[in-house]
Amino acid sequence: MSNLLGQRLQQARQARNLTIEQVARATHLRPHHIQAIEEGRLDAFPSPVQARAFLRLYADYLGLVLDELVARSTGEASPPAAAPAAIRAGPETAPPAPSPRAPDAASAPPSSPDEALVASAAETAPTDRNATAESQAIFRAIGASLRQQRETLGLRLEDVAGQIHLRPQTLHALETGEFADLPSPVQARGMLQNYAHFLGLDTEALLLRFAEGLQRQHQEQLTA
Repeated sequence: MSNLLGQRLQQARQARNLTIEQVARATHLRPHHIQAIEEGRLDAFPSPVQARAFLRLYADYLGLVLDELVARSTGEASPPAAAPAAIRAGPETAPPAPSPRAPDAASAPPSSPDEALVASAAETAPTDRNATAESQAIFRAIGASLRQQRETLGLRLEDVAGQIHLRPQTLHALETGEFADLPSPVQARGMLQNYAHFLGLDTEALLLRFAEGLQRQHQEQLTA
């Protein structure tokens, strides 16, 4: 990507008196992803699909049209160059990205969990299809955050499936919180981590929430 595009996004952000941290909270993009976009480092993203989605979300948040921005930036570059594949128009059937909303501070996930604690909880707590409301509510909330971020990025399940090598049915189970449909809690944790990372979400916070849901589920089974 021409750094001119990143500079235009940076200038638009600064003109609105926004910090990178404020944009990150509103769009659910990670600060280092926003910085990479502004510096023109699309190679920092795992795939062109992810880079394009993050670019479009950032431009939409700033009230800019990405395709027009790309055309202007590449047109002024010297020598002129075609827009990179990562920022060309995506799949024709991909829905437009809705305007992102700032997260509710009261429902913000905790930060920086102990990775060993999360792994231990995922390995020892069983998954039960008959889990009662409290644990299942946690799982559904996790799934909703995945679905909301994917839709905000304007991606279809099929777009994501081709990038992270998970079937659309598996992604649907993750987005609906139906972790009992997955082979095991350990595999569910790995799939959740993979999907959340691709979407640019706070992976550690979601894994901690997942571990909490498993612990709640285990307690419910003991008292049933």
